[in-house]
Amino acid sequence: MSNEVIGTYPSLAARAHQISIKVGKTVIALDLSSEISDLTPKILSEMEKLQKLNVNSSKSKEEQKKQAGFIQQMKRRALNDLFKSLQNLGLSYRHGLVNCADMSNKEEFLQLLEHKVDACQDWDKYFLRCWARFRQLVPLLDKQLPDDVSPMLAERFQGFSQHSLDSLTNWRRMIVRFSNLLHRLETMLSEIQTVENSTKVISAVVFRSTLENTMVTLSTVVLVLENFSQDFPEVEQSSESFRLAKSVLEEVSALHGSAPRYLAGDTHLRKYESAMADLKKTSDKIRSCAAAVAGHPVSERLYAILGKTQRLLDFDPFMEVNSEVKKDSPLREVCETSIFRTLLGMQGMLKNLKLLKDDDGWLSNFSAVVENFSKYKCVNLVQSLEKSFTVLELVPEVRCLTLTMLIDVAGILEPYRASFRTILNHSMLAFREFSK
Repeated sequence: MSNEVIGTYPSLAARAHQISIKVGKTVIALDLSSEISDLTPKILSEMEKLQKLNVNSSKSKEEQKKQAGFIQQMKRRALNDLFKSLQNLGLSYRHGLVNCADMSNKEEFLQLLEHKVDACQDWDKYFLRCWARFRQLVPLLDKQLPDDVSPMLAERFQGFSQHSLDSLTNWRRMIVRFSNLLHRLETMLSEIQTVENSTKVISAVVFRSTLENTMVTLSTVVLVLENFSQDFPEVEQSSESFRLAKSVLEEVSALHGSAPRYLAGDTHLRKYESAMADLKKTSDKIRSCAAAVAGHPVSERLYAILGKTQRLLDFDPFMEVNSEVKKDSPLREVCETSIFRTLLGMQGMLKNLKLLKDDDGWLSNFSAVVENFSKYKCVNLVQSLEKSFTVLELVPEVRCLTLTMLIDVAGILEPYRASFRTILNHSMLAFREFSK
């Protein structure tokens, strides 16, 4: 990136918003799934009609033979129409036989979405059903074929099936990869927005590490207090201190389980402070227990865990956030590059979508939509943001600056996120309709 000024933040944000609106309208106008969703019911309806056709046994044998021939002719015509429909979509049985002969689904079961997509929850079910039916079809084609199925027809069955399933597999691989990447980006943006107005912020890595160290210390405290309450039930505060320590441990464990992935702010601070307030009460109880058994060797163990709890109380992993921005920060270039890539990615979305033509066929257009995911800078954007989050963890003195710049980047990234999610959701809907 050169040192040219491409615009002010408000102008770039407005440009991103305008491009996002255009992308949404273009995707809706493309209507990727309607052509497929209309085709499937027609095929099923035709199949049901043909399955209901039977020879009238009350007629003479000669008329029955003519009727059977007529039914067979209708089935052949319907089958030819089906092959033509598949060819019009862009499928080729020759391509399937030559280029898709090595069909394996082992890797596909290991590639899963890391999140739920409300717009299309059952898309994977139909994909797995396609694989199951293909596994049933192949052995049947290897056996002795029925009299009404010629080797040429068998080749077409296998070729079209392999081309369809190979396309589905490749599309799914791309959709899963970039949907997971976009979900990571969405998580980052959500957490940035959550801590935007926070007075204190910390890296989630540091926050989780703090909670883990606290849990380790509290486990020791709970164990010591449990033994103490059993050995000295006559001490008034023994059982109460054990109960409080166990409660704090459970509280911190729950906080660790719901800890954010990238940033922790005021919401998490309040929960952490609440746990520390309960730990302060526990510490007071431990001090009373130690005083009650003063002179006994067990008091040394109580004072030892009291020291551990005090160190936890004295440690504050959070820090104040201010709005001071240094112009010479190396992070500024990272954030500016992210904004530049965001706009390039959105322009790429709009440009690639407008290049699609109806004359190219559904398969070609949909493949182009999915294959272009890699051109939308999503990988680079995720890596840049994660690099910035690492700075929050490793360079405490620039945390305030990093957060300030991340908030600006998030404002530009939000239209990008919405645009890419729209494309992915429509792609998943089209994928589902095709795999039905």
